[in-house]
Amino acid sequence: MAFGQVGFATVLLLLLAPLVATQPMHLSAAVVVSMLTLSVLGTRIAYVWNTRVVAAWGAAHASSVTYLTSGVGVVLGILASHGKLSLRRRQTASVAGKV
Repeated sequence: MAFGQVGFATVLLLLLAPLVATQPMHLSAAVVVSMLTLSVLGTRIAYVWNTRVVAAWGAAHASSVTYLTSGVGVVLGILASHGKLSLRRRQTASVAGKV
């Protein structure tokens, strides 16, 4: 399922990139290496962390982390932007079924 989601997102980005990216992009070797390093290390850390959480909490409790992510994201977004919780944000969170 994750492979399909990532593949679909890649196709969408390939189709939309020419419409959205209006300025030329210059990728240096340092940028490419840092992006690859971040993606590989970030994925590894997330995988190891998730495996340990599942082992410690059990699968049912560990899956609740998925539902907390959007709620924490909304709260951190409000705090970072010094904003207010608007009706639109609440509706979006409730439609997502995660808050």
